[in-house]
Amino acid sequence: MPTAEPKPKAQKKTSRCWPSYEPTPGKKPFTKGSCKPKAKKS
Repeated sequence: MPTAEPKPKAQKKTSRCWPSYEPTPGKKPFTKGSCKPKAKKS
């Protein structure tokens, strides 16, 4: 029986949020509301 290779943990990303979003201070990673849209520069 072939041994299953351990799956790599989450890839190292620069951020846990979508592009153009940033982490919300005080929120646990990957929970609802843990990311917010980045402030638009005007």
